[in-house]
Amino acid sequence: MRTVTLYFLCLSALILLLIGCGGGEGGSSASTSMTLRQVQPGDSFTFHVVDVGGVDDVWDEVWTYSYNASLGKLENSNVNWDQFMFLDYTDDTCDVYEGTTGDVSAQLFSFASTMQAGQDVDASAYYDTLILEGPFTLTVPAGVFQVYKFSNFEDGGGYSSYWISPELGMLVKYYMYDGGGTQIVTRELTAYQLTD
Repeated sequence: MRTVTLYFLCLSALILLLIGCGGGEGGSSASTSMTLRQVQPGDSFTFHVVDVGGVDDVWDEVWTYSYNASLGKLENSNVNWDQFMFLDYTDDTCDVYEGTTGDVSAQLFSFASTMQAGQDVDASAYYDTLILEGPFTLTVPAGVFQVYKFSNFEDGGGYSSYWISPELGMLVKYYMYDGGGTQIVTRELTAYQLTD
């Protein structure tokens, strides 16, 4: 009887610990806010990408930002992924655009410069308003970061999740899932170099 009671006490303590830590994603506090760093010209971010969505391909890509004066935005040198191609900082927000080199297609997301759990992420170009979750402590190959997460859901049940580090002002992890819930693309930060 004492063994069973001890077992249930240990199990209860473990469950309470996991709940207190946010179920393994590092914990969350709705009252915590963090200021989003502005990416600077010359900042560089290296990602390891695995695409198993029918391609079964693995590669590394480097995003180096420079200022495109004709567009008035920071432009990403990467040509493999059209998201996070352009960044613009106005009115206490960071606006994220997709596009190709020298050509902005559409605004994807807009974050407030001060990030907080429960806050809206404007994604009106393609999605409904998304909600920030976090902050969480997240480990990726480039290090350990405090992050905020949001997910967008597609027709057909697929969705993508983004983890943004206010400290870097950048995405540090991206997962895409198909309609059946199978992870088909991962993108994780492996290295970075900041100019400030």
